Amino acid sequence: YLECGHDGYACRDPGSKKCDPERTSKCDDDIIVDNDDSVEPGIAIDCARDKTLYRLDMYDSFGDGWDGTTLTITPTDDKTNKVFDGSLEKGSKGTQYVCLSRTKKCYNVEVSGGVWGKEVSWEIKPFYNEGAPSIAGGGAPMDCEFGVAGGDCKSTCDGKANKKAENDPDYK
Repeated sequence: YLECGHDGYACRDPGSKKCDPERTSKCDDDIIVDNDDSVEPGIAIDCARDKTLYRLDMYDSFGDGWDGTTLTITPTDDKTNKVFDGSLEKGSKGTQYVCLSRTKKCYNVEVSGGVWGKEVSWEIKPFYNEGAPSIAGGGAPMDCEFGVAGGDCKSTCDGKANKKAENDPDYK
């Protein structure tokens, strides 16, 4: 009833594109994990072998989207490498998927701009463990750090906006 790699089952075929190295050590070295059926129909997420999939859930308490507020995720050691740069365009909730490092690494999150930032909240959760707590989250405006895989960084994405609105020139 299940496809190889679906719902946490390890693949018997280590050459399959669905072989998930998080679930088994027998995957071929050059396989890139293809999660196209396990996320949502019509959405394909490819993470390289050195990355793992996370969920970015974005919320708007009024239900009209983020009104121009943007969220950007970059590795702290390479701010030019944008892992995610986007917004909740409409509605009260939206989910995007991001590939983050499998090894110790720190990431920076910047949430800025927009109108009615008090309505904005977000959280990052492991994709493969539905009941897991979020590893980072917050509001707007915000500039914070979080780590993955035991990354040695001060985790400051602790749920509250940590910048004053008057210090964000794009915030209204």
